[in-house]
Amino acid sequence: MSHFAKVVDGIVTNVIVAEQEAVDEIPGEWIQTSYNTSGGKHYAPNSRDEDGGVALRKNYAGLGYTYDKTRDAFYSPQPFPSWTLNEDTCLWDAPVPYPRNEENYDGNEFLWKEDILNWVIKIGQRGLADDGSADTSWIEDMTPEQIAQGKIDGNYSDIRWISDTEYVSITKK
Repeated sequence: MSHFAKVVDGIVTNVIVAEQEAVDEIPGEWIQTSYNTSGGKHYAPNSRDEDGGVALRKNYAGLGYTYDKTRDAFYSPQPFPSWTLNEDTCLWDAPVPYPRNEENYDGNEFLWKEDILNWVIKIGQRGLADDGSADTSWIEDMTPEQIAQGKIDGNYSDIRWISDTEYVSITKK
């Protein structure tokens, strides 16, 4: 059995698992997609290891995804106005690279903030810089004062508290 995406006016409206013969009997435009394809690479099932298989249409189709006939590729809706579509992978690239890679994983969670065009690190609870009462045990060897001063990963940077949220800019200098 294979996965198939129903495409209406270039947008995925349904994804099913079926035999090709059954899909041929269903009205509409159905395009095969591979659950094991991401960024133009084919991966072993339930793994991040490339297995040499055929990467089908750049990415697995999801509801609301675009099917681009020219690229013969599926890609997700644009997550933020500042992000651009990578032509090789058909994945969206932020204007600032994600701040970590698998070799340098520190356990921090990063989120994109479109209003400052940068990644921010979630530091826990509100009031961290004000009274130091928040739990920061997951930030190894850092005090609330160091965080408030902008010491992130050993480098000092500009801090931007985003209204009353729990985030701080991680732009390194």
